[in-house]
This record gives sequence, structure tokens and C-alpha cells, in this order.
Amino acid sequence: LLNRNSGVNIQISESLEFAIIPFNKDTLSANVQANHPIIRMFELQQEVSKKAIDLNELNTKPTFGAGLDYILVNGRNDAEPAHNGRDIIQLRGTMRIPLFKEKFDAKEREENLKIAALEDKKLNVVSRFNSLIEKAYSDYEMARLRKDLYERQIETTQAAINILETDYSARGNNFDELLRLQNELIDYDLKILKTIVQSHLAKSSIERFIIQ
Repeated sequence: LLNRNSGVNIQISESLEFAIIPFNKDTLSANVQANHPIIRMFELQQEVSKKAIDLNELNTKPTFGAGLDYILVNGRNDAEPAHNGRDIIQLRGTMRIPLFKEKFDAKEREENLKIAALEDKKLNVVSRFNSLIEKAYSDYEMARLRKDLYERQIETTQAAINILETDYSARGNNFDELLRLQNELIDYDLKILKTIVQSHLAKSSIERFIIQ
């Protein structure tokens, strides 16, 4: 997937920090619309159709041509006519007038339909890409909010644990409650780890649209 040699060692970080996205959403969307290869492909195909319309328009106009023919003439041995054996130079002029323009009109309609269809495809792709970008940023923001929430819950739970530990040390009470809160603390740590993973997945989804 990464186009690396299979013998290259994989470097795994021992810790995973919450991802940072250094990309502005609006700038990224504008860059995708202007430079993404799929969008550019549709635009180039539209340019081809526009050039075809221009060429088709030229074909509907009269055309004129001029030429010069040179004919080599061998002299006769059985007679001596005037100018015997003299080569011939002949001027030639041509004019072509298109009489049936229906095929040209049909060609123009066909190319205009292609341009319109390509524009619809382009808008559809832009809309789909923007939706994916929006979802990735939404997932990232949701992960950040959840991480903040779990961190606050950890602080509250830890404060409650400290109180219960003091009470348990003094009177030996509330051991079950203390154990339950310790389990909650572990659960919050796992939930924070999930939000960190989600932040990296969201960043990876966004980086798919970064055009170098």
C-alpha cells in the first residue's frame, strides 16, 4: 500500500497523541474544486467539446482554394503540331459551399449536451468530495469534544476516588464504590484512546484530498 520494500522495518510510536489538522476546511475545499485530477479531467473534456464546436462552426462556412497543376507532355514523332512537346501549366480554383447544415447543427447540439453532462458530473464529484471533507472535520471535532468530556470526567472521578480512599483508610468503608470508580477511570482512559484514534482517522481522510 505504501510502495515500500517488504523488508523495511515498521516504525511504531510508543505513544499516540491527539492528531493536529493544519488544514483550513474552506481553503481545502476550494483547492479540491480547482485542482483535483478528476475535476481537471472533466474540465479538459469540456474544452475538447468547445474546440469541436469551434471547428464545426468553421465547417459551415464556404471555403476557397487555389492551385497550380503542371503536366509533362512528351513531343510527338509522327507529326509536328504547334507547341509540340510543350509542358502544360494550369491554374485551378475551388470553392466549397455547404448546402446541408443539419449535420453541423446536430454536431453542435451533441457537443453542447456533452458539456452540460460533464458539468453535472463535475458538480456531483465536487459535492461528494465536499461531503467527505465535511464529515472528516465533523468526526475530528466530535473526537475532540469527547476527549475534553472524558478528561473532565476523569478529574471528577479521581477527586471522588481520593475522598473514598481517605474514608477507606480511616474506617474501611465503601470499598465496592472505590473499586467501581477505579474501573470507571480505566474505562475513561480507553475512551480517550478511542477519540485519539478517531482523530487520526479523520486526519487521514482529510489528507486524501491534499493536492501537492
